[in-house]
Amino acid sequence: MKYITEEVTGYCPEQDCEHTINVNYHLVSVLGASGYKKGAYKCSYMVRNTCTQKICPILKNAPKNPN
Repeated sequence: MKYITEEVTGYCPEQDCEHTINVNYHLVSVLGASGYKKGAYKCSYMVRNTCTQKICPILKNAPKNPN
C-alpha cells in the first residue's frame, strides 16, 4: 500500500506545548476517484509513554490530505 509521511505540527494539551508528529497518509482509489486517508502516526511523547490522550489532538486536527 502506498503512503506519504508528513510532519504535522500542532498544540498538544497533554504536554502544554507545540509539538510535531509524523502522519502517514494512505493513497485510496475508489471507482476511479482517488484521495488520501490519515493512517498511523508517530509521536515522541507516545513512544515514551508520557501521553494519556486516547485520540491525539494533533492527529485529529491534521489536514485530510498531505501538502
